[in-house]
Amino acid sequence: MRIFIKILTNLIIAFCILGSAVFSIQNIEGVSIKFMAWESISLPIGIILLLWFNLGIIVGFIVPFLFRVTQGQKKKQSVSRRQPKKKLEYQRKKRSQEDWQEEAGENW
Repeated sequence: MRIFIKILTNLIIAFCILGSAVFSIQNIEGVSIKFMAWESISLPIGIILLLWFNLGIIVGFIVPFLFRVTQGQKKKQSVSRRQPKKKLEYQRKKRSQEDWQEEAGENW
């Protein structure tokens, strides 16, 4: 079963590469991107789209890791905030037990 999955994955990747190559060859006309005052050099539209596509894949791969790191930091902060409450609860219980023992000792 694992071999089938590897073959299928490789076939999908090969078709994507082949499709992008055919798309790039068919769209050879030069295009320049204009953004505000900035203008890029003239490149074929297929290459520009492939560059942006690859940039999107890289950003899409990195962003979830950044969110995991920030969520991990939030969890650590919330745990550190809970610990003093537990200590206070323990101290209150200990005091109430000591008070109860003192009252019990006075009654005897």
